[in-house]
Amino acid sequence: MKFVVAICVLFCATHIHAIINGYSAPQSPHNVHVFSMIDANLGIGGGGSLISSLHILTAGNLIHNFIEWRCRFGSQLLLQTRQVISHTALAHPEYTPNPRQNDIGIITLPANIILSFSVDVAPISLPTLNSPQQIPLENEQGSMIGFGGTGGTSTSVERLQRGHQRVVDEARCNFVFGVDNINFFCGEDSVSRSNICNQDIGGGFVVSYNGVDTLMGISAMVIEACSATWPSAYTRIQPYRTWIRSVTSV
Repeated sequence: MKFVVAICVLFCATHIHAIINGYSAPQSPHNVHVFSMIDANLGIGGGGSLISSLHILTAGNLIHNFIEWRCRFGSQLLLQTRQVISHTALAHPEYTPNPRQNDIGIITLPANIILSFSVDVAPISLPTLNSPQQIPLENEQGSMIGFGGTGGTSTSVERLQRGHQRVVDEARCNFVFGVDNINFFCGEDSVSRSNICNQDIGGGFVVSYNGVDTLMGISAMVIEACSATWPSAYTRIQPYRTWIRSVTSV
């Protein structure tokens, strides 16, 4: 059974929806808040993860058909983040929006962000090139972060929020999203019901892998905005490691 996935398009603003049923998160040096712009005034809010001093890993649907990316770094308080604008980004060459496939992309920054921001930012580790293709495994716990409102309401906050989910079985993921489980996995929190919202798309799913915080997935699809009822789908990073290396040398 496949559900229609809603994607919000909005005028750029400071206040956005984010992790529901989560909690206040500390500064996460790899976290990036991204506005993908259709033109000077219209765009969609999302997330991304810094993987090098020049590159942000995000969802392909935040890159395809957009012309500018306004990237904010460096604080767990949105108003204290600093903005860098990029005009260079690349969706996976085989990305398709419907059906959603190969939903991964890379934003290239105009200058070395680590030299510019010093201790405020740092890249996150990726799975090694020879890691098992199916990581993260079923029932592994990961965390996701984002800015904005809690509890699924229209009220927003300015502090970074964090939630946790466990990887669900492939049958449930396929039932909800109708996806290829080789390149996607689904996460769900059956206890606290934390989840991502539409405007957290592109953000990371981070797992402690061999004792190292590692970016294992990219938020790709939700069933409805800020819903605690359904799992969310993530692009599995490991199958794209060779492509990521070819674009970024990471």
